[in-house]
Amino acid sequence: MGAYPFGQQWFMTFYLLAKNKLLTLLVTTEEELKSCCVEVKKDVTPDASMNIQGTCCETNEEIENFITQFKCPDIQPKTVDDMYLGDPKGKKRDILPLSLYKNFNHFLANNTSAALESTLGKLDTFFKENGTKFAFSDNMTYADCVLMPRLHHVRVAAKELRDYEIPKSMKHLWRYMRDAYKEEAFNLSCPSDQDIIIHYQEKVGSSYRGHATIQATTFSCAIPEGILDHECGAPTAHHDSLKENGDQQNKHEEDEGIIDGGTGE
Repeated sequence: MGAYPFGQQWFMTFYLLAKNKLLTLLVTTEEELKSCCVEVKKDVTPDASMNIQGTCCETNEEIENFITQFKCPDIQPKTVDDMYLGDPKGKKRDILPLSLYKNFNHFLANNTSAALESTLGKLDTFFKENGTKFAFSDNMTYADCVLMPRLHHVRVAAKELRDYEIPKSMKHLWRYMRDAYKEEAFNLSCPSDQDIIIHYQEKVGSSYRGHATIQATTFSCAIPEGILDHECGAPTAHHDSLKENGDQQNKHEEDEGIIDGGTGE
């Protein structure tokens, strides 16, 4: 899966479908990831009315169309379009997860942070106004599967490559990130900081003097100390501790039927 944001997005999506007992998730590794691909090699859903065996999805649009067949309220691609601020009848809505990633890449290439920080501020306002733990409820939905990988990439790569940090004043956004870091759907699929940095390194060219390939592996999945101390308690545990307990987590998931422990696709 590497640091390709769509890879984590789709892992999280299928993990949530498996958590809802709508399919059995089998995960395999590939030597080189060029694109996301979903292939149904055997019956993986308990719904006898769904004839999906033999399905092969090779584009993001095909995968989106495929997941709608499960009719899971939490996993509906159209919910991403509802993450915006402003007039719902407006001709052009600012879809926040999409604007975030566009402005993030523009920032890396041009070192101008105004548009990126504007979108981050809109996300902070969105989470302040929606009153739920995640994008649309207290459970993760497809919108979170789209947003959170990209938001985490912004946090890690912008800091390392452009010395930019998400403002600590955006407490509602940090609270959202803190809660997302606790979710297995995210932390089991989260790439290392170094993989994320390498993924974007060429966008900043020679201005980056670091050496991500020789750095010790880290996972920045805890919020900075002090941001939410007065409102939300202590920061979450670092992702390293989650990795150390990976075997127990995977055993729990296999027992619960979320992830198949065998091989296959």
